[in-house]
Amino acid sequence: MSCLTRLIWTLVFAVIVYSVPTPGHAADSKTKIVKFAAFQLVGPEKDKVAQYIYDIGTAVMAARGYKAEFYKLPFKRALLDAEVGKYDGIYGVYFSPKRSKVFAYSDKIYDVETSFFKMKDRDLPYQGIADLEGYTVGHINGAANGQEFERARHFDKTALTNKVQMLRMLEAGRVDFILDARNVVPQIIRSKLPHLVSKIEVLEPSFRSRGIYAAFSKKSPNYLQDLKEFNAGLAELTQKGTIQKIFRSYGIEWRRSVNVK
Repeated sequence: MSCLTRLIWTLVFAVIVYSVPTPGHAADSKTKIVKFAAFQLVGPEKDKVAQYIYDIGTAVMAARGYKAEFYKLPFKRALLDAEVGKYDGIYGVYFSPKRSKVFAYSDKIYDVETSFFKMKDRDLPYQGIADLEGYTVGHINGAANGQEFERARHFDKTALTNKVQMLRMLEAGRVDFILDARNVVPQIIRSKLPHLVSKIEVLEPSFRSRGIYAAFSKKSPNYLQDLKEFNAGLAELTQKGTIQKIFRSYGIEWRRSVNVK
């Protein structure tokens, strides 16, 4: 994305933040900060991979007079810290029925396709999850990949800390496949591991389509109000086309199916 486009979106967010407050947020009141734990996509270093995710969260909360702050952590730690109320919630996650006992999930933000990836030079047949028998699959530690994946016992699973680690394990042959978001992995390869651009392939068909959500910790005293405001901001910006424009500014198509968890 060009510097000019980034500047335009920065100005858009500024306009949203400093516009007339919505009901319930007095003009002279201090802006409320909502702190989200977020998944560290590539490692401890600062990065802009999948920045559109955070641009959306910033815009959605700003539309309701809130400031969103994101604290990027290894996924398992982010999940646990948010669960106990250290943060107001965790941002950019899949829905999990089990975790809905401790988190209140927002309306769906967008859909992402999850797919298996492999090295192109390895002749590994794949037409579906049944073909993984006897192989090892790398995945993010703590990620809710769905019951079909979690219950499968015909292949080995290796839980890893971040996506760069997954890709390096795949390159080294320590895992045979990895499972992750179809639109994020290529971004990470281009920005962090460019020597792999022509060496890794995404497998067809996609494994499944997953919704991405904000999940508010039920340990946070204001979680119901924060959830309400997030959903209202998301609906408002979706109706205006702002969410779709953020995606297009990164060259990504926005997709969201019927809002079913």
